[in-house]
Amino acid sequence: MGSEEGAVLKGDSGGKAELLNLLNKTENPVIMTCNDPMKLWGRGNWRRNRDRVNRVSENITFERVGPADLRRIALRVLDSEGIGIDPGALDALIRRNPGDLRALVKDLQSLSVTTSDHVDMAAVSELSGSVLRDSQINVFESLKRAYNSDSGLLASEAVLNSDKSPDEMLAWFSWNNQSAISNRGLEEISGAMCDSDSYLATKFTNRAFRSWYWGSSLPTQAIAAVTDSRNDGGVFISFPEFLRRGGETWRNADLIGRLAASLGTSKASFREDLWPALLAINDKSLGASEYDFTVSKKIGLSGEDHLAIFGIPKTSKVGKSILEEFGQIEEMPEKQEAPSSDKVEQSNDESQSTLDSFG
Repeated sequence: MGSEEGAVLKGDSGGKAELLNLLNKTENPVIMTCNDPMKLWGRGNWRRNRDRVNRVSENITFERVGPADLRRIALRVLDSEGIGIDPGALDALIRRNPGDLRALVKDLQSLSVTTSDHVDMAAVSELSGSVLRDSQINVFESLKRAYNSDSGLLASEAVLNSDKSPDEMLAWFSWNNQSAISNRGLEEISGAMCDSDSYLATKFTNRAFRSWYWGSSLPTQAIAAVTDSRNDGGVFISFPEFLRRGGETWRNADLIGRLAASLGTSKASFREDLWPALLAINDKSLGASEYDFTVSKKIGLSGEDHLAIFGIPKTSKVGKSILEEFGQIEEMPEKQEAPSSDKVEQSNDESQSTLDSFG
């Protein structure tokens, strides 16, 4: 039966083609919601997939409302209801709003019930103490608020309301700290960043230790402490390159699985703990060379795996040259060192451990 069995599909397939077919043939409105568009475009040539969908549809992005628009709409609602408000109370009401118009209207409705014809700071403070709204903000916006906050409390609130977990936020902090904080500031917070990473690693082994709390609080407070190292409002937040899994030039589907199996660990553990170190060892900006096969030979990589780590296509001129030299070195017999009379006679016991066995 194995010989008669056809090709087996792994996972979902044909979804985008069927979606395009539906959008081309339908005579009824179709509304699609997507939290992460990149997952819809898929891996590989995602720009082509995006353009194909956008030709038969319209992309509408929902953004949070800015403070100026919140102020304008709040004043319009209050004027229509004949209710006044103190400038400081309006500022406090807008400051605690994450950019949600519906939440703003509900707050104004609650204030109109508790006050007669004028809203003061005491009423807004009372509302803030009695209402706790569960809202999340985009990771880019939360990081901007954290880097530009005047205190650790505001920075912690921004990170707490983010749509990312402490593990992901630590990765975002580690990547963007390089551009948002000076070298001196990076040296000052390096200890806190390392501690938070080690604390997050214990969340599955020690349930009593609040690893998620300390894993997010430590880097946030450390960043808030280096106030003289931040750019005033001009922080540029970028997506961490090491989190772009699946579309990298060096990605090889079998490489990670093969290395994880040879080391007796899981793919996830190898990808998170050992893979970054392997990439750093073979990083040309750190002094590595694609013609140095020492590490690749040591861990049993093939020539194609070696090219994959460096992101070199095997069909290119450089790739063919490296593969040829890699094969020559692999076929070259190891040189046997001539015995020296000055060497101390080794023990005949094969079970005796030597320094060579730890290499």
